[in-house]
Amino acid sequence: SSITLLVEVEPGRIDDVKRSLANLGFTIAAQSFNFLTVPNVPVGKIEGIQQIAGVVAVHFDKKVRALSLVPPFLGGGLEGEFGLDEVIAPRNLLGPDLLFPFSPLRMLGSSQYTFIPNSVTKSLLVDKETDLDGSGVKVAVLDTGMISWASPFNQFRFKPFSTSLEGFPGDGLGHGSWCEVMIAGLPFPTLYGKVEGIAPRAELYSIKVLSTLGIGSTSEVLAGMELASKLGVKIVSMSLGSEA
Repeated sequence: SSITLLVEVEPGRIDDVKRSLANLGFTIAAQSFNFLTVPNVPVGKIEGIQQIAGVVAVHFDKKVRALSLVPPFLGGGLEGEFGLDEVIAPRNLLGPDLLFPFSPLRMLGSSQYTFIPNSVTKSLLVDKETDLDGSGVKVAVLDTGMISWASPFNQFRFKPFSTSLEGFPGDGLGHGSWCEVMIAGLPFPTLYGKVEGIAPRAELYSIKVLSTLGIGSTSEVLAGMELASKLGVKIVSMSLGSEA
């Protein structure tokens, strides 16, 4: 059997390790920071890669998941994860429940969820009033992408990108959109009254690293982190995880 590896390389030795891997017949699918993504590695060849001069360590390209809107029967939920299932964005006043931002996939088993407005979650996170509103701060959310066309999610500034294998930056699940609105949503009316994000004037970058099912890989997340760094982002939010 074969697997995909993340090969961690000493700074300044990337080109040397690339040549060594090519001489061994391996293809490099991507590079993020000092990590090389090497697919289709036979299990018996892992030790040989570890012995290449300049290689610091070899890691498995693990599956990562959003915390945690993937239905359990589709593989959602991580052991020891705290209950983010209970925090869902407010319903859209301008459309039926089955329209975005609540996708048909999201609505499956929705009776188990308690809908809590982000005005309430904000009160749990902000312990005192402040004049700080995020102005001049670049924030990136690495998640399932962004719903740009559905009210109330279109009411704040954002820049969409994707390092997910799906390619497009749109959010088919809603997890990433909720996280982004929680951070930088401008005031908008809901069934719970007017709500807004914690830092509504922040410059927000939506970087999609997870699929419509809320699933991705370590290499996709690393690529998103590198992109955020290149964009000059100082704060990165990731609501995702993986089994140990």
